Amino acid sequence: QPLSPAEKDIVLMRLRAAKEGIERTDPAILRFVSIFTKALVVQRDPAAPRLFSSGSSAQYVGRSVLANAHIDTVSEIELAEGLVHEAIHSLLYMQEQRKDWVASEELYGPQHRTVSLWTGNPLPLRSYLQACFVWYGLLCFWTQALPADGFAPARVKDRIVQSASGFLGQPLLAQVKPYLTQLAPEVVDAIELIQDHVRSSLHDLV
Repeated sequence: QPLSPAEKDIVLMRLRAAKEGIERTDPAILRFVSIFTKALVVQRDPAAPRLFSSGSSAQYVGRSVLANAHIDTVSEIELAEGLVHEAIHSLLYMQEQRKDWVASEELYGPQHRTVSLWTGNPLPLRSYLQACFVWYGLLCFWTQALPADGFAPARVKDRIVQSASGFLGQPLLAQVKPYLTQLAPEVVDAIELIQDHVRSSLHDLV
């Protein structure tokens, strides 16, 4: 459902603030978001009218959707994270077109095979594998944003905690162990590497 003119103005104001915050964090991140966001759809979600969400699809690479970006609980923080989040997905969708991540097309099906270690939501295997990289990218983004002072520091710290949370418990691949032999070795190695990197980096900080 489309937004009213007044709601559009609110979203555009927040998008400008998100853009400025991303650019202040690192102009290269803003260029990345611009390159991998070819179309941005802003709409209301009548099924969950008080919930902000972002989304993208492998069928329409480069199209990002922001739902309910006009509601009063949403700020430039949520929009910035949504933009970066979906831009990373777009890059990953393109990479998957070049080399399969799994040995069987069946594993790309929509049935839930695991849960997100960041949100607790049930996920298909493909979504979970991508989430490992997306949350790593968000953690890198927010840790860069904190000293850049482009967003409210307290909110940024909250996003750092959320982004790091899934990396600090069990091995990321433990709950998809039944499928490991059917995953591309490069994907397995990369996921293990980024989890080790997060753990060692946080250990150095404390």
